[in-house]
Amino acid sequence: MTTMKVSTYVSTQTSQLTTQMISTMSPCAARFMTITFDDIINASSVQGAVPSFYRCFNWVNGWYANVTGLPTSNGFRRALVSGAYIILNRNGTSMNMTQNNSSFNVHSFVASAAYEDPLHLLLKGIRGTSTVVYQQDLLVNTSYARTITLNWFNLTTLNFQTYSYDTVYYQNVTGLGQQFSMDNLNVTLN
Repeated sequence: MTTMKVSTYVSTQTSQLTTQMISTMSPCAARFMTITFDDIINASSVQGAVPSFYRCFNWVNGWYANVTGLPTSNGFRRALVSGAYIILNRNGTSMNMTQNNSSFNVHSFVASAAYEDPLHLLLKGIRGTSTVVYQQDLLVNTSYARTITLNWFNLTTLNFQTYSYDTVYYQNVTGLGQQFSMDNLNVTLN
């Protein structure tokens, strides 16, 4: 009976200590996480800029949207995996997510084109301030979503660029209309 009381006491103390450690752990401590874009604090019910510091990343030209308010005729809804929100590159501009004080790994995400079919999604994995260590040019479409698996390691910045190819003038087209949508971004903070 004494053994049982000691064992229960030690187990309770260990559980309380673990709970206390987790609750005081930095939200940006090394860990795996799925970014769903459904937990943006004070998010508009329609759309808005991704806060500059969201889910441990600095975001540049990130825009979130609630797909329930968007027309079904475009591809924004195709990338939705969870909740009601997706992220897109604002006005078709280059979008960055950066870790200033540490590195991260990007594993995968779900993406689709918003308007252009097909749309090139050029991804660059950057270390430091400008060293491109990974690069991939992919096609995404408006009619279906695509799971993009990268498994890129030790990045400080992930850059997203989009463009389509004008077959009449044989040139790349960038800007408005060149948006892609993304959901369930899987990363590991190092």
